[in-house]
Amino acid sequence: MPGPRRDWPLVVRRARAADEDAVLGFASGTWDGWDYIPHAWPVWLDAKDGVLLVACRPDDDRPIAVSRVALVSPTEAWLEGIRVDPAVRGMDVATDMQVAELHWAAAQGANVVRYATSARNEASHRLGARHGFELLFSYCGYWWTDDPSDAGRDPSAFDPAVRAAATEARRSLLAGMAAAGMVASPGDTAVLWHRLHADATFACGHRLYEPRPWAMGELTGAAFARHVERGEVLLAGARADANETDWALAILLREQQAGEDSSLRLAIVAGAPRRVVELAEAARAISGQTLKFRVPEDSPLRTGGHDLLAAAGYRTSDWTLSMLGRPIDRTHPIPEVDTATLTLADAPASVIRPPD
Repeated sequence: MPGPRRDWPLVVRRARAADEDAVLGFASGTWDGWDYIPHAWPVWLDAKDGVLLVACRPDDDRPIAVSRVALVSPTEAWLEGIRVDPAVRGMDVATDMQVAELHWAAAQGANVVRYATSARNEASHRLGARHGFELLFSYCGYWWTDDPSDAGRDPSAFDPAVRAAATEARRSLLAGMAAAGMVASPGDTAVLWHRLHADATFACGHRLYEPRPWAMGELTGAAFARHVERGEVLLAGARADANETDWALAILLREQQAGEDSSLRLAIVAGAPRRVVELAEAARAISGQTLKFRVPEDSPLRTGGHDLLAAAGYRTSDWTLSMLGRPIDRTHPIPEVDTATLTLADAPASVIRPPD
């Protein structure tokens, strides 16, 4: 049952260190007693690629909601971590919090805003729909395991020691793949980008990839070239012919970025299913670790490659990840602030620094 509507404006401001106890009091057990917010809090509080926001009552500075607005590129904003105290759920707190998020995104000069949520999270889908977010597509996650009870959860990469160990594992794998002749060189860039640009799986995923754990952005030709230069593009199959179809490629970032996921997760994978299996198996053999990747639903790699991946021991979760987005432009303006329901105590300003 919906709760009573508020008769007071939600006050949204930037988070402070002193807010921690209040926020973690309602954002520590969201999913069956677990949440990543306690791990993320100290990192997000100081991170330059995003701004951490809290919402309060007008007569009480104790937070009753939290969320984060980040940039994955100079023009792409990402929303994450929205949580609302159960005591005020059903009172349109999340609705007004998202309006504040959009104003912060617009202040950074973003022309598109996205976020991800479970396909099962109907409340999150309804929330986005109120403000013009549309479902773009959904992802299915794959990972290799020989343990049927393995749920695929790894130590948190918000922890600096975990992050350092994960970076070392990534560098070691890239070195091993390079020794096996399975890392693209700068001379391959034009051919590989031509292939990827025309790949149906890439198109099904709206040309997005995962430059940071659980955050998606557009993979442009310039960004792809940078990943090749850094030795982060893995390759299986033919190299020379731009029109060749018997190939697969993936991107594995050299540096583990702060985020809940510390696994060897590919930022993107595309190409022929049997070559994807070949590439993934080579990476697993060299690393000795579980390899993870996401495949857009309804893509050829998902519909035509699932049986091959399953036969090779790759499992999928029983839920899909929905990608939602909306533009910010003259045709798609952000909602105006209704002062009866929302107060922006800290005026949105261009303070977020996009990643290099």
